[in-house]
Amino acid sequence: MSASSPSQAKEQDDDTKPLWIYATKIKSVSDGGNYEIKCNIYDVTFNGSYTRVRTHLLKITEKRVRGCQKVTNVKLINLKKIHNKATLRVEKSKTKSVSLPPIST
Repeated sequence: MSASSPSQAKEQDDDTKPLWIYATKIKSVSDGGNYEIKCNIYDVTFNGSYTRVRTHLLKITEKRVRGCQKVTNVKLINLKKIHNKATLRVEKSKTKSVSLPPIST
């Protein structure tokens, strides 16, 4: 895995997007955060962002992204665990609303 700038390296190391370790950003293709991306498992390139990497690796079919053909069922289970752990960590870190009892006068 390589990153071509410090900001890309920071995003790839971001623990909220753990599946970046299975992809390499080749180059930026727009100002909107899209890159030419290489799947490190299947050795295929495509354009997109982390969402597309996640869709490709987790074989999510409702998007117009081809699932990674080299991800076995065992690997898919492990990738989903990694993704779910990061998602749970993000949810737990969000600010929570706590209702307070009414003030009696």
